[in-house]
Amino acid sequence: MRNIISIRWKILTGLLILAILPMLLLTYLFSDIASSQVKDQMELMADQAGRYIMQNFSQQEDSILESLDLLGKDEALLNAVYFGQITGDPTQLHDVMKHNFAQFGFNKLELVHADGHRHVLTKGSKNNEPQIIKKSEGSEIDFVKESDSQLKVEKNRLVLIGTIPLNFQGALIGNLRAFHYIDDAATNEMQDMIGADIAFHDGFRIVTSSLRELQQKKLNLDQILDEDAVHMTLNHRSHIVYNYPLNHDTAGFLIALDRSSILAANRSMQKTLILIAVAVMTIAIVLGIIISRGIARPLDVVVANLQEIAEGDADLTKKLKLTSSD
Repeated sequence: MRNIISIRWKILTGLLILAILPMLLLTYLFSDIASSQVKDQMELMADQAGRYIMQNFSQQEDSILESLDLLGKDEALLNAVYFGQITGDPTQLHDVMKHNFAQFGFNKLELVHADGHRHVLTKGSKNNEPQIIKKSEGSEIDFVKESDSQLKVEKNRLVLIGTIPLNFQGALIGNLRAFHYIDDAATNEMQDMIGADIAFHDGFRIVTSSLRELQQKKLNLDQILDEDAVHMTLNHRSHIVYNYPLNHDTAGFLIALDRSSILAANRSMQKTLILIAVAVMTIAIVLGIIISRGIARPLDVVVANLQEIAEGDADLTKKLKLTSSD
């Protein structure tokens, strides 16, 4: 009897291993593949968003320089600059600056004279009038002889600055500078376009961000910039933060992708696979018991008759009653 039980358990164990082991292996493989796909998908999303932002910066840079090139050929502006220099009356120049400022939508428009004093018109400035800043009152500005663009940090924001020389009758009479601010409004607009949170930094700290916690949180920016991607909890949700450079010595931007929904979907899939594995295990146990009984019962009869023969009490003319066909 013990041998029959042992055979039954061996058959049952073998069936369970054959049924469950492949299922467990498939569960592990599917989970690993799903995790790899999630990682690849998020990297692709971040790269697409990063390319969009860099392309947006490039377009902004080209747009500023194209607008300035048009202004550099505007006779009304050139005449106003020259007239103001020889008469000391800036009225005509300011009128032309206000007209061009409204037409091109700059955040700031600045005319720098050869002697260093400037006429500055800023969006939201008092009475919408240009301010005259003497050379001694402001920071020194590099005077350029060729078109140029650069990215700077100014008053806790990134600023894209385009500069062109103004030439009148073959003489350099000034520089015209246009400014485009990368502030919270611009950052939120980009966030709406790419569908992910974004933060701009100057290489030392976060300057502006669509996610306030990124700006307020004490981040180890050096560590983030040293890694391709960093896992971080923002607003009590799991994020992956990717970093990208800009056309600047140190400035760049971060893209924070919320991965909580993807992780939830991944966990749901893992639970489904586990439930399937449990169901397969249950079915395997039931089938194993049925099959093992079907195999072990005929063996039980044969063993019982052999024991009778061995004890000398068996009827050798008696036939064994077996219902199986094997």
